[in-house]
Amino acid sequence: MISLFFGFFPFFWDYAGHLLFRFSFDSTYEILQSVIFLYVLSSYQLVIEIPWDVYHTFVIEARHGFNRQTLKFYIKDQIKSFFLQLFVTTIFTAPLLKVIKWGGPHFYLYAWVFVLAFSLLALTVYPIYIAPIFDKYTPLEDGQLKRRIESLADSLHFPLTKIFVVDASNRSSHSNAYIYGFWKNKRIVLFDTLLPAKKKDEKEEKKREEFNEEEIVAILSHELGHWKLSHSLKFFVLSQLNIFISFLFFGTLMHDQKIYNDFGFTSSNPLLIGLLFILTYVFAPFNTLLKYASIKLSRKHEFEADAFSKKIGYGEKLRSALIKISLGNLGDLNPDSWYSAFYYSHPPLVERLNALNDKEKID
Repeated sequence: MISLFFGFFPFFWDYAGHLLFRFSFDSTYEILQSVIFLYVLSSYQLVIEIPWDVYHTFVIEARHGFNRQTLKFYIKDQIKSFFLQLFVTTIFTAPLLKVIKWGGPHFYLYAWVFVLAFSLLALTVYPIYIAPIFDKYTPLEDGQLKRRIESLADSLHFPLTKIFVVDASNRSSHSNAYIYGFWKNKRIVLFDTLLPAKKKDEKEEKKREEFNEEEIVAILSHELGHWKLSHSLKFFVLSQLNIFISFLFFGTLMHDQKIYNDFGFTSSNPLLIGLLFILTYVFAPFNTLLKYASIKLSRKHEFEADAFSKKIGYGEKLRSALIKISLGNLGDLNPDSWYSAFYYSHPPLVERLNALNDKEKID
């Protein structure tokens, strides 16, 4: 809001135009100016957000024993994230603006197809080529745990191809596991904080919650429940529907000069500015309702995945694993119901345990 009040956005747009002019380009190169504007905006946001992120990481997280990052590791992470953001901004924004300009009255359809294709590409590329830039992924060692995971995946007809362990302990002591992959190429990733501490780390890890193999498999049974019940697919379809509707309504407002005037753009109506302001600020009430609905759906999916885990025989082990995760993460066991309804994508632990204990609700 401070940026809006002080007119930072028109200033950044004009500054991007000045940079264009210095390299012998004029205002007709709107797409190039838009990309430069996003570079400038990203740099500004980095400067504004870094102090708060540093405080959260090295003060709040460290105070509670979660932070494992060194300052050097953190700085390298921020540099890689920043330049990756610039790269993605370039390969996404410029083609999208070109498609909208080219699409004419039916641009919303072409723009949606482009975003859909880009999203599918990102889902395929990110875990294989981008995630390893930030973290080290190593195959899970052969052993009983690996055999149990493979047996569970096979029993559910999950097309598992690889099981990885990510060195999440370099960042935090938080624990998690997830699955990813497109179509028949599915992979499972375990945070190394789920696994028993290695001997060389025992001293520094002595306060960490230890998970046994049954609990780790139970956690994965919950994650596989999401896959079996098509939760990720449902969210993806709904998100794409929202994007299509957003483009459709944007088309009705994109030429309204009053909107641009209200945000300080009195002499021009750049396409990118219209996209940012209309979809972010004009659609704010709709976005708030959508966020609430998304959280409600996410919580429903969590209950369903818990129920699936219990149905296939992992209810008790999932209970103990959830308790350990919550205690290890210092989670609020029973937060305010109104606050959690708007901000917690996962149900509070007490609600999940009660649901797992409720035979009628689970069965």
